[in-house]
Amino acid sequence: MAPPEIVQSATEGTLLAPMATLIISFLFLVCAVFAMSGAGFIKKLPFIEPVLATISGLSLLRGLATIPSSYAFPEMVSAFSITAGLIWFVAGLLYFYGFRSLRQPSS
Repeated sequence: MAPPEIVQSATEGTLLAPMATLIISFLFLVCAVFAMSGAGFIKKLPFIEPVLATISGLSLLRGLATIPSSYAFPEMVSAFSITAGLIWFVAGLLYFYGFRSLRQPSS
């Protein structure tokens, strides 16, 4: 599911594919660190609420985009694309739950 430019870079051995992988991996690491902070496993990070809300919104949109994308591009539908969309949606729900639990007053 990688863009053709990335696949071509990987086969030719240029730096585009590894650099893109590093950037995406870094973004996932940032998401994980904010999730750990929101869950209380590490200290509370600055801007935790807006960051969790943003991650949640983007993940939910990515998950929901699977539905119209499947109708618009039926030739691209596969078990992987449906599973990936479902995983993105569930991750978005979990980030939203974390965001909401931060906003609830402690008992």
